[in-house]
Amino acid sequence: MLRDSRLAALRSLRDGFLLAGPGQDASAEADLTSHLALFPPTQLHLLLCGRSTIDARTLNELITYPTDEEAKAKWGGAAPWPHSLLREWIRGASDERLFSLFSWVTALAAVPASGGAAIEIKLEALVSPEDGSARGPEFLPEAATCFTTLSLPRWCDAAQVEPKLVKAMSERRFGKA
Repeated sequence: MLRDSRLAALRSLRDGFLLAGPGQDASAEADLTSHLALFPPTQLHLLLCGRSTIDARTLNELITYPTDEEAKAKWGGAAPWPHSLLREWIRGASDERLFSLFSWVTALAAVPASGGAAIEIKLEALVSPEDGSARGPEFLPEAATCFTTLSLPRWCDAAQVEPKLVKAMSERRFGKA
């Protein structure tokens, strides 16, 4: 299973080496041993498997934060809006908590070696199915991994963020996409 999930990366790696050599037949199977020996084990692991940590700066770069005007339309009321409280929490959270959040929202077991540049995490309001209004702070946030979307309830202050996020991540709360 793991080998199958990394097969495309391994083929690209092989093809890159094959194309680098003059007169190489790209359809032939190659012995990559000598090429792979050039990499330290940690770099090879990173290249094939990605990283198992993420820092606040990198995670914040992956999240598309709404403007204050968009946030007011999504969650209503006055500042602070949930997206600002989430950003504040991310700045102070441990790398372990940040990786848990990343993994929960994206369903990825590792951060790609590129840092996740192709990943965009979107923030939405957690809304009531009855009337479409933003749900209050008593509700847990939800992740929609198919769309890498995090739906946040209307938190009122920073103290509500950590316990609600941690509980939602530990319960693996997923929204309906």
